[in-house]
Amino acid sequence: MTDPDDPANLAVRRAAQDFARSLARHEMLSQAVRLEATLYPTGEGSLFGVDRALAEAWPRDAGAPPAQEVILVRAGGRLQGVKLSAFDSRGRALLRRHYMADAAGAVERAEPPRKAVGHE
Repeated sequence: MTDPDDPANLAVRRAAQDFARSLARHEMLSQAVRLEATLYPTGEGSLFGVDRALAEAWPRDAGAPPAQEVILVRAGGRLQGVKLSAFDSRGRALLRRHYMADAAGAVERAEPPRKAVGHE
């Protein structure tokens, strides 16, 4: 069982919330059929917490969250970053966001917000 107050889990939760809000703002929630989370590097806590964070961040009025895939780049150490991506039914990226985390669980986008190529 993971500690929801662990800084890595807080960071993942905050990143997932921002990502879901971005999808909603760009009216892409209904198009998203798969979510992908790539963690750089992380301990076990945030690896298991990312599925829960994405499901909890998904707006209730948008229906059930899409299928999720978690990619662990390198195990061990504290969470340094997470990349979240949403894909449509044809496998095209709808939106990608990179987030960096600090030791306290705060996150910030690592790059300016943008839609994926082909969806501008």
